Amino acid sequence: MIESTHSLKMSAFLAVFLIAQHVQAGIYEVYVDPAVGDDRNNASITSPLQTVYAARDKVRRLLREHRDENIDVHVRLMPGVHNVNKQPLEFTVEDSGKPGHPIHWTSHDKANPAVIGAPISVTGWKKSSKYPMAYEAQLPSNITKGTYLRQLWVKGQKADRPRIFGHGLQPGDNKKGNCLNLTNVSSTPMYPQGSAFDFSSENATDPSTWINPTDVEFVYTSCDAINCWIEPRCTVESVNGKVVKLKQDGNSSCFHRLYYYLQCFNNGQGGDKGPRGRNPTSLENVASNFTQPGQFYYDRAGATISYIPRAGETVADLEATATTATAQEILVANGTMNHNWDSVNFEYGTWLGASGNEGYVDTQSAYLCLDGEPPVNVAVVKGNNITFSGCSFQHLGAVYAFGADKGSQGVIVSNCTFMDNSGGGVKLGDVGERGAQAPNVTLDPSLQDRGFLVSDNLFTGIPNEYSGANPIFAGYVADTNIVHNTVHNSRYSGICAGWGWGMASYTRNIVIENNSITEPMQLLFDGGGVYTNTPCPNCHVSRNYFASDQAKYGCLYHDGGSALWNDTDNVFNHIQTPVVFAHGNCPGINVSPLYYNDSSPPNLQGATNNRLMDADGVCRGPMFVNISDGDPWPATAAEVVANAGRRAGPLPPLQAPPLSPPVNQTKDQMDTIPCPRFAARPCNPTNPAQQWILNPGVKPGDGQPTGVKSAVPENPSCWQSNNCGVGPSITCNEVDNNHDVPVKYPDGCKPLPNATIIQKDNCAHNQAFQFNSNGTIALVWQKTLPPKESFMHHCLQIDQNMVAELGDCLPPSAQTLYNQTFTTQSGPGNTIIIRQGDLCIQNNFKP
Repeated sequence: MIESTHSLKMSAFLAVFLIAQHVQAGIYEVYVDPAVGDDRNNASITSPLQTVYAARDKVRRLLREHRDENIDVHVRLMPGVHNVNKQPLEFTVEDSGKPGHPIHWTSHDKANPAVIGAPISVTGWKKSSKYPMAYEAQLPSNITKGTYLRQLWVKGQKADRPRIFGHGLQPGDNKKGNCLNLTNVSSTPMYPQGSAFDFSSENATDPSTWINPTDVEFVYTSCDAINCWIEPRCTVESVNGKVVKLKQDGNSSCFHRLYYYLQCFNNGQGGDKGPRGRNPTSLENVASNFTQPGQFYYDRAGATISYIPRAGETVADLEATATTATAQEILVANGTMNHNWDSVNFEYGTWLGASGNEGYVDTQSAYLCLDGEPPVNVAVVKGNNITFSGCSFQHLGAVYAFGADKGSQGVIVSNCTFMDNSGGGVKLGDVGERGAQAPNVTLDPSLQDRGFLVSDNLFTGIPNEYSGANPIFAGYVADTNIVHNTVHNSRYSGICAGWGWGMASYTRNIVIENNSITEPMQLLFDGGGVYTNTPCPNCHVSRNYFASDQAKYGCLYHDGGSALWNDTDNVFNHIQTPVVFAHGNCPGINVSPLYYNDSSPPNLQGATNNRLMDADGVCRGPMFVNISDGDPWPATAAEVVANAGRRAGPLPPLQAPPLSPPVNQTKDQMDTIPCPRFAARPCNPTNPAQQWILNPGVKPGDGQPTGVKSAVPENPSCWQSNNCGVGPSITCNEVDNNHDVPVKYPDGCKPLPNATIIQKDNCAHNQAFQFNSNGTIALVWQKTLPPKESFMHHCLQIDQNMVAELGDCLPPSAQTLYNQTFTTQSGPGNTIIIRQGDLCIQNNFKP
């Protein structure tokens, strides 16, 4: 008995000693095994937990118990699926590690990575009695009958929904077929041009035969149907014979936003069937077209899923691998700091919003009109120092797989793979509705999205459903490096950087370098391998390799409103579009040198390359090297090609870019470049740059269309809205206003548009303004001839950086808030001064 007591004391002493030694080391390991674990276990390797929820809570307790210590916690995830179908794996600030001591979530066996996701297996397959080629299964018991489903994966490959392309009369450039030949019918007070579509002239399908018509989806692909850079989707509300009505429950409905809400598409084309969108280019989820291998049809009313196997697939494959999903968010880190995720796969999530009343109406880069930021499956919100390395993001159905915004900083995504996703890959930063105010240049640094590193990732074949999304999209961000990524086969732009179409913001220090971008723009138009639309001090697109871009406009595409970018040593191979396109007013952009083979030369408009200087400050011309097809690249270009894309082997230590101090660089630099934008400056009526001349007979406040001419003797030019009258910025100098206009005018001033002028100049309306009695100054959009005159929702306003620009005309209650009301006074001779308090509109042109 004495010996036994002694042994117990010794065992207790050893246990205490080992625990003390463990605490002293400051390292804690938490094991999770979904197959054999139990959440009542102690989380050791021999007694693991079962769920990631329990692991999170275990770590949270450790952090509370050791809040005054620097501890290192490693969560080891065993192979298998760590299912988060009940609810997303959510982290908050209380789950944060400390600087230098992050919480590590790691696959224990990196050769067999753990999966975190929300898959739902579909089993019980049998031969279908309805569809001879198909097998059929009942809806899984853990999915409520009537729930929408948008994806099915078999053997890890996404199945297609049945799709019908039009046999209509409208020529299509959507690479799949023609727009459907439909007629607008059923005029209502709210929709006087028609609230429904008559299929009588369309022989592709008969809607009276559709089963589950409310699950049929209208798809509007690219230029013929709507804007060239988007692909909205709307679902059906009802069918009456051959007349189909889309869901249109008030202003928020998909139909209303697509056809009648101008703010969604304020620089797109109108159509014959309403103020905006034309007919759809295709229909999805029509059972009568369920005929091809690799397709699935979900009978929501009948609660069955049918699938036509691909070659070589068996019913056993379906039983083992058929998977769907109903949960959107897989992981959410909100306010969390200092987390590292290593070699973890994020798989099987969705987003079902496109099937509902609001549908999917994107404006650009998959930003949802009126609905806001695009949904993501893995979200970092206000996160700090969070790294995802060696991870995989696949079989995901949201509009973007990964997103970091709302003031996130120090976020790294490196050496990851993005494939088989409905939407884009990585979305960084917030954006906002088109025309909305950009975040201030001097926004509180803690609220800025910045310090991002996206490096050495593979993005391939995405998006495969929400076509307007980008593999990489960085909105309003700063201090961001997008480097050494391989981007292949995207439906729209490979990398999109910036937002705001010329509005100054805190955006700065973006580096897009050493990427391999091949086969972008495989479905949509008006984008490129890299696309920008923002002024960006200290920003670079350099040493990238581009190949096989066949869309029009440009491969490296600086759209209207871009400024201050520097492009050096980029290489272009087999590019049918201009290798670089600087569109309209692109001040302060330098493009040199560049190398291209079997490609179209650059199309550089505006003030591009006006600041090229050698080491001694002497102005010089650009260097464009055109290589004959089959000839070797010069040494510099060959080095770029060899080094572009995802690197093999061990990578350098991961480090987010340093955070730069907030400075007003955008305004300062744009005020000093040769092609400056308008500005508001303290009034000085004797300054010719603040004196303006209206057309004869026009008086301020009478609402008559007029040109607005500068009184600067060296620059007698007129106000001009950029981007053919749909951009936000104004130019007023002869060089820009003459460029790329079919009819040249001696001083950059055009007569007011009429039928003859419009036939020769499709941008003829972009110099016509009207001074309204309520103090607003609006751009007249006379794209259609009188008496069918419409007005762009573009009004002059002054932003927070005293830049004068155009924005959506606002109701009276908001006009003062956004500085859209002005007064005028007489100036010397026949000139006027345009005032807003002590500020006057000034042409910053410096001859």
